[in-house]
Formats: sequence, C-alpha cells, structure tokens
Amino acid sequence: MRIILSGYNDGATNMAIDEAILEAYKQGKAPASLRIYGFRPACISIGRFQKVDEVINIQSCEKDGIDFVRRISAGEAIFHDNEITYSLIGSKDDFNLPDNIKESYFILTNFIVRAYKNLGIDAGFFNIEKDESIKRNLCFATQQGFDISVKGKKLGGNAQKRMKNIVFQQGSIPFYVEMEDLACYINEDIKQIGHNITSINEELKRLVDFNEMQSVLVDAFNKEFNVNGSIEELSTFEKELAKELKEGKYSDPEWNDKL
Repeated sequence: MRIILSGYNDGATNMAIDEAILEAYKQGKAPASLRIYGFRPACISIGRFQKVDEVINIQSCEKDGIDFVRRISAGEAIFHDNEITYSLIGSKDDFNLPDNIKESYFILTNFIVRAYKNLGIDAGFFNIEKDESIKRNLCFATQQGFDISVKGKKLGGNAQKRMKNIVFQQGSIPFYVEMEDLACYINEDIKQIGHNITSINEELKRLVDFNEMQSVLVDAFNKEFNVNGSIEELSTFEKELAKELKEGKYSDPEWNDKL
C-alpha cells in the first residue's frame, strides 16, 4: 500500500493527479494508494453529474477569483478551503470490500472515524436513509447512513466511483466551515442547513493544521487497514499523465461546464 503526500495544488492539478493515479492502478503501474492533499487557491469541486449553473453562483465566484473543477466522482459540491482532502484508489480485494457500495463506504471511511477519535472527537455514522425528496447542491448539507456524524452534525463528506472491481473514493475534512463563503459561492440555503454542519476546530475548540491532520490520517489509515503504507512520490508515468489531464481535461471548460 502506497501513501502520497501531495501538499497543496490548484483544483485542476489535484483532480488530474487523482485520475492519473487511478489510471496507473488500472494499468498495473501503481499499487493501491492513499493520497492526502489540499487546495490552493480555494476551489469548488462539483460532482460528476451536477449542473454548474444550478450549483454555483458563477458571478460571485468570478468576482472573487474562486475557480471550480468537475470531479470524476459523483456527489455534491465541496468548497475546498480551510480543509484537507484525501483520495483512495484500489480494488475491492485491496481493502477487503463487499459488493454493496453503501457497506463499502463504512469500511473505507472508518479510518476517518478512527482519525477523529484519535484527535478526541466522538465520531460515528448517521445510520439513516437519505431523504431523496430534498435535493442539495452542497455535499456537507446531505446526510446519509454512511456519512460521519458528531453529535448529530455532519463532519466532512465523501464521494465514490466504482469501475468493476476498482474503487476510487475522495473525501474532504474541514478544519472550519465559513458559512458566509458557502452562501456566497454555492446555491444552497445555508440558514436551513448551517446548524447541521460541524468541523474539526469547532469540535476541538482549538486549531488543527494541515500537517497535524495529515499525520493523524496516515496513522489511522495504517492501523485501520493493518498495513505499513510507504510514503512515496508519484511515478514518472503518473506525473506526465497528470500534466496531460490538467491541460487537456480539467482546465478545459468543455469538461468543467458540461451538463
């Protein structure tokens, strides 16, 4: 099992790296991988099947220089600012996953729950059914059974993509959530859902930075999956493919604006 610590990149670069790792794994050129990274500058990632004009306040984003990028994973939009992000790429066998996607979420995200508990946060899962009658644009505004709950509030969000036996999952862990920014850039009723969202710093009543959270995640991942993940760099193949994907896909309005 490989662990990649990418630090901060822009949105297009981050999505390109994730897909490059996925493609390398599909071709047998990379092992199962956990990648931990952040976004600079701040960026909105939207789900694979979301419509940009329905989800994002484009005028406010353009005014403030907030970029957006479309993920290959589904789910709702995430405002990547003051948070840490991870991606997992591997097979069902690598992570000992069942065929049931919902059940696999519990297994894959349990290392996040372990990380929260190691910090002193009493985290668990909602174990509820999603209310499909309410359409949300913001990931943190939805609550499903496999979402992580702290005192009835959602902490972070995750999205998954399946390709036969291969699993690709991305997740966001907020250090704190600025409701005014969410209300400005994403078309969502923040007043209605704000009381249902929490963050690392809000729960701990102290500041947790990127490096501390990264270390906690690596430790929780190794213990949860009983591995000794090696810290590695991207391969030459992955670096070159990521550059191609950034320029030819994730920086292209045809990909980001479509639907």
